[in-house]
Amino acid sequence: MLPNTPKRDGAILAEQIRKKIAESLLHYGNTAIHITASFGVSVLDKNTEIKQALTQTDEAMYLAKRNGGNQVVAFTALL
Repeated sequence: MLPNTPKRDGAILAEQIRKKIAESLLHYGNTAIHITASFGVSVLDKNTEIKQALTQTDEAMYLAKRNGGNQVVAFTALL
C-alpha cells in the first residue's frame, strides 16, 4: 500500500523493485539462484472498497504471470 500515490507512480516504484530483484542473485550454499517477481498495481480511492482494490491488484498480478512473469501490470477495467 502506498498512500496518496497515483497508480502510475505506484507502477513506477513496482518496476524499480522488480528490476532490483531481477538483477540480484540469491545464494544458497554453493548455488546462485536468479529470481524474478511479478507485480500487480491498482488504486484504492474513496470510490473503491479495499476488498475490490485487493482483488484488482491480484488480477493484475496474475495477468503479469500469465504473460510470462517478471513484469508489472497495472489494473484497468478492461482486464
